[in-house]
This record gives sequence, C-alpha cells and structure tokens, in this order.
Amino acid sequence: IPLVGQVARVFTFRQYEQADESSYVQVQLPALSNTGNGELEQRINQEISAKIDAIVQQEKAYAKENRQAYLDTGGDPAQYIPTKITIDYEVKHSQGDILSFVINESVSAANARQEQFFYNIHLPSGREITLQDMLGENYKQIVDSSVRQQMAQREASGEAEYFSPEDPLMKDAAFQGIDSSQPFYIDAGGNVVVVFPKYSIGPGY
Repeated sequence: IPLVGQVARVFTFRQYEQADESSYVQVQLPALSNTGNGELEQRINQEISAKIDAIVQQEKAYAKENRQAYLDTGGDPAQYIPTKITIDYEVKHSQGDILSFVINESVSAANARQEQFFYNIHLPSGREITLQDMLGENYKQIVDSSVRQQMAQREASGEAEYFSPEDPLMKDAAFQGIDSSQPFYIDAGGNVVVVFPKYSIGPGY
C-alpha cells in the first residue's frame, strides 16, 4: 500500500482471478481512501470499478468469440490457448495535494496489446489536473518542443526510431504535436511524463 505521511491514498480494493475454456483473467482493482474528500473517493472508485468491470466483460466476450472461430475452422480444443487478460495499476505520484496513478490493461492471445488509463487528481478539490495546470498556458509548445528534442536525441544515439513527416508513407503517423487529450502522468519527482501508445509515433521494434 503506497503511503504518504502514513496515510494510504491508493490501495487494492479487490483482487481476483477467473478462468474458463476461452480466457484467464487477473485483476487488481484500485481504490482511493483517506484523501479527506469523501465525494472524490466515491466518484473515482465507482468510475474505476465500472470501467474495469466493463473491460473484463468485453474482453471475455471477445475471447469467447475467438475460441469459437478457432473451433469453427477445425482447431483442436485441446490445443487452444486461452486469452490472458490482466488488469493492474501503478501509483506514479502521491505527495501533498497531488495523486497520479495509471491502470494498465494487457490482453495476450495470438498477439498482445495494451491500454492505459491515467488519473491525475488534485485531492482537495477533487479536480482532474491538466497539462495547463502543470505547465502553464504555453503547455502545448513546451511539450511539443521537449518531445521533438528527446526524439532527436534518441535517434541520434541509435536508441530509437520514429516515423518521419518527410516519409510519404509514414507522414500521417509522425508526431504532429499534442492535443488537449494527450495522456500523461506525474512522476515521483513531480515531473510531467507524456505517454504515447505503442506504434503511434514510431515502429514497434
């Protein structure tokens, strides 16, 4: 249980596993507690619970359809590997008035995919923290400049490659700048970390 001044802010409210012939599910459901804002806790906890329950039911339905399609095409039931659905969370920042955490969803079948849901909360008001709150009115220019600078550094060092706006085939996938819905979290040092889904601005490798 992550602690702040000996007061728990995020904890595992429910943990369970489910298994059947088409899927294997592992879930750690986070919840807020002792924030001093009861309305916030109720709202966020209900939202998280509903979101995760919906994800699990949707992914189990997809897994069932995939197994049936496998069998319909002559697949051996004994050889079928159930889809693995994992949901957990990670606290990124829990100091003072700010709480930042991420819920991770991972689905592994013939291929793997991931999705993340970010929560950045100002505890006294219960309000969602925005990039503008953290970086000021020029947040877009600040983030865009920093991202481009880091991309150039990583490419120069051979650490990574990114889709190029000069490449006719990849220009639509190249980084064009963030928008108001840009996902981010706040790290332990209070820094903003913007997050891009895999394959969104660069090749998978």
